[in-house]
Amino acid sequence: MGLPFLDSNHHLLTRLRPRELTRTQRNDVLREIQQLDLDPADFAWGFVMARSGMQKAVAAVEHRPTGCYFIFDLNAEAGPIFLAHGSPQTATPELLSISFPTGSGIEGAAKQFNWDEQLGTCCAWLALVEKEAAEPDLWAGVAGADRFPGVDPAAGDEPFTEEEQKRVTACVDEVEEYLVEASDVVAAKRAEFKPMFDYLRGAVKRMSRRDWTLTFVGALMNVAMEAALDGYGFKALFKFAGQQLQLALGSVGAAIGAAATKLLEGP
Repeated sequence: MGLPFLDSNHHLLTRLRPRELTRTQRNDVLREIQQLDLDPADFAWGFVMARSGMQKAVAAVEHRPTGCYFIFDLNAEAGPIFLAHGSPQTATPELLSISFPTGSGIEGAAKQFNWDEQLGTCCAWLALVEKEAAEPDLWAGVAGADRFPGVDPAAGDEPFTEEEQKRVTACVDEVEEYLVEASDVVAAKRAEFKPMFDYLRGAVKRMSRRDWTLTFVGALMNVAMEAALDGYGFKALFKFAGQQLQLALGSVGAAIGAAATKLLEGP
C-alpha cells in the first residue's frame, strides 16, 4: 500500500508545472494534523498524476503507518469564470479531492470551489486517519500469534515449573484486576469474564509455555474487544500484561510482551 509518488526528475514535472500547494496551505494542513495530536513525521508529501484525467502532476500527502492518502487534485471539467451583469455565472468546481479512506472505507472523490472547502474535506479525512491510526491491527496479531520471539517452537512441550506456575497465576490475577479497574464493561460483567481467567489459571498446570502464552494473548484480545477498548487502552493492556509476564518469567516474559506490542503496532 502507498501512493506512487513521482520522481523529482519526472519529465512531466519539468515540462508541465505541477499543482503545488503554497506554504500557507501546507501549514494549514500541518496545523490540522497537530490539532488531532497526530505525528507530522508520519506524513509524507509528494506529487502524483492527476486522477481527473489531466496530464498534470498534483500534490498529495500520505500517512505512512496506515497507508491513508489525500490527493489535492484539479477538476478537469472546470473552465474560466465569466461575469454577467456584474455577478459571476454559476461556476464549475475547480478543485477535486481524492482520499482514502472515506466514511465508507473506500477511496472517494469530492469537488470544491476553493481552498477553504478543500481544506475542510482534508480535515474530515484527517479525522478518519486519526481513528485508523488508533485502531490496533488484530489480524496481524492473529497471523503472527505462533511466532512470538522468546518462545522456542522446538520447546513447545516444555511445561512451567511449579514455581513458575505460582508466578504466572499471580500474573493472571494482576491482569484481571487491571481490566476490572480499567474497563467499566469488565467491571460490570466480571462474573461473565471470570471463567476465562479461571481457565488461564488452571491451564498453567496443563499447557506448555508456548501453548499457554498463545492462549493468554488470544484471551486478552477477546476480552479487549468485548470491553471495546480503544487503541490506547488496547496497547496499555498488553504493555501491562507484558510487564507482569516479565516479573513472572524473566527474559521470556519480556520477549513475549515486546512481541505482543510489536504485533499491535502493525507492519
